[in-house]
Amino acid sequence: VQVKQGGAFANLPLVTNQTFSQHVKLESFNVQLGLNDRRPRPAPVQISGSPAVATMPAGETLQLDMLWRSLQDHPGVFIVNATLDDPQGFRWATREVEPVDRMYPSWMWSENEVIRDQIRLEIPPEVPPGRYVLNLKLFDRGRPLPVMGTDGLPQGTQAKLIDIQILRTEAQAREREVKILERKRQKLNDDLELLGNSLGDSEVSAGGELELALIWRATRDVPKEFQARLRIVGDRDRVAGELLVPPTGTGNPVNTWERNDIFRGQYRIPIDRAAPSGNARLIVELLDPATNQPVGRAEIGRVTVKGR
Repeated sequence: VQVKQGGAFANLPLVTNQTFSQHVKLESFNVQLGLNDRRPRPAPVQISGSPAVATMPAGETLQLDMLWRSLQDHPGVFIVNATLDDPQGFRWATREVEPVDRMYPSWMWSENEVIRDQIRLEIPPEVPPGRYVLNLKLFDRGRPLPVMGTDGLPQGTQAKLIDIQILRTEAQAREREVKILERKRQKLNDDLELLGNSLGDSEVSAGGELELALIWRATRDVPKEFQARLRIVGDRDRVAGELLVPPTGTGNPVNTWERNDIFRGQYRIPIDRAAPSGNARLIVELLDPATNQPVGRAEIGRVTVKGR
């Protein structure tokens, strides 16, 4: 544990000065590639632009180094929560730990004490290429502390640290290591199949949303682009909800996928406000954008719709 009383460590490369409820301040931080079997020490990541963007591949450990300054004696009993989120608010990686791995509890910190901390956040290899955000929350006895703005007023409970540009993994994701609630292999066409899905809730309300995750696998090098149409279909084939999207986002075109590539997609399907109550099927269709016609289809589950 590195601590300085009333003094100052050299700031880490990225200065932030995020204050959490007048209890503690995150003065600076750094992001690196963490240790693994091939890397005996942390390695730098490319950081460029203004505002700064850090670039790293999926399937790596993001090492977040932090420099805290306590603003009072015994500031609290803290838990640090680091997450990798996308612009739609979907979470792709998370790590929650006590500061400095419990070696120096935060309730022992003194006013003006400076503490060096570190979190290692595993980025799953099935995370698709694209732009994400590294966010940080601080909990005190289970309560999220507000992040204070420059005007001294609370600005929510989540501090944005830096944008992260995720590149495709250097080693393809292995099917057995991908975490998914229901494993169910379903062929869509000669190019793509589904390996499984996770439903946020099997009961949805009219006017609400259904959250869904899908695991996609390329069965061969994919020669063309496809769109995914996700539908909730009730009695008499009435569509209660629909979403048309690239399978795993605009940053990961399907026609760049290679044989055995595995990627996760996360979605929110809007439910029609006029949808009647009843059971419905959840259907995934693969569309050829040149014709807008389905070239593959799979029924992945059932949900219950509650009418208004």
